[in-house]
Amino acid sequence: MHGANLAKELFRLRPDLKIFGLGGKRMQQAGVKTIYDIADTSVVGATEVISRLPSIWRVFRGLSRTIKKKPPDLLVLIDFPDFNLMLAKVAKRAGVPIVYYISPQVWAWRSGRVNKIARLVKKILVILPFEKEIYKKAGVECEFVGHPLLDEVIPEYTKKDAVKKFGLRLKKPIFGLLPGSRKNEIDSLLDPILGSAKLIKDMIPDAQFILPIAPGINITEIKDTVDRSGLSVSIIEGNAVDAINISDMIIVASGTTTLQAAILGVPMVIIYRISLLSYIIGKLLIKVKDIGLVNIVAGKRIVPELLQKDVNPEKIFSAFWKIYNNPEDYKRTKEKLKKVMAKLGKPGASRKAAVSILKTL
Repeated sequence: MHGANLAKELFRLRPDLKIFGLGGKRMQQAGVKTIYDIADTSVVGATEVISRLPSIWRVFRGLSRTIKKKPPDLLVLIDFPDFNLMLAKVAKRAGVPIVYYISPQVWAWRSGRVNKIARLVKKILVILPFEKEIYKKAGVECEFVGHPLLDEVIPEYTKKDAVKKFGLRLKKPIFGLLPGSRKNEIDSLLDPILGSAKLIKDMIPDAQFILPIAPGINITEIKDTVDRSGLSVSIIEGNAVDAINISDMIIVASGTTTLQAAILGVPMVIIYRISLLSYIIGKLLIKVKDIGLVNIVAGKRIVPELLQKDVNPEKIFSAFWKIYNNPEDYKRTKEKLKKVMAKLGKPGASRKAAVSILKTL
């Protein structure tokens, strides 16, 4: 998503550019020649990555060969630090200058990577305000461009039109169910989310549920799981922003979507579950108190987080009900989300990043 928006801005400023690399459908539509598909490398978790190592290694070797054989004028890395920092070494040896857009979360874990990044990259473009000082101290040329979600999180429809389009009823409660954009997240989180939705339905008989599916996810498998739950859910492909926008509250996998909800002012319960070994490794390495981006940006926990064994229907429902059933808590949560949005900077991150990249080029 961020790569596609960046590419659009680069092409607007320099239509003669040739951009290629690792990406998905959005980047293809933006004019990028995607020589490898992002789906081949998309996974979360220390142990979960093992099953994907062959495809990740194939992509890495292919991109490395391309950089060595025909070095580009500039390499732009976007997030995905373990893979991208290995690729940065290859590019550095080939004499290719590197700009890193959306920096590794060194403030959360493995802070020593700052020095590694400083040795490899020419410039880093950060999207969270407190990141700039971290890289400045390490001697890296750094620019805060604001968060690209501020440009991306724009509903396509009015709330009224979206409710009709998704087959829902106006003036009845709507709750969003967002189990993540990766298959392993959905496999782990969808069942407990649906279980909590059934408990919500018991308490709010006219409750309606909407479940947006990310591109590349098998919608048939999702429908089968929902059908087995016996719950009536409006399943839609894409349109996650509109789905969140019409929701009174959401249950959401930890990730970028929590910031999308914050921008739209929608209260949420954040959940996440990975393998036990990955969790233990994470507990040893990660130094932030909260895992939800919305809470990290806020600097304190403003929405509930449930992890691992706490990701069960009863506890999800309890966290949901505590906010939704208390009008004052619900109102306060929305006010806190507004403050988070204000911290994300001003719109135009992709444009600012493109200008900065072209200056480097």
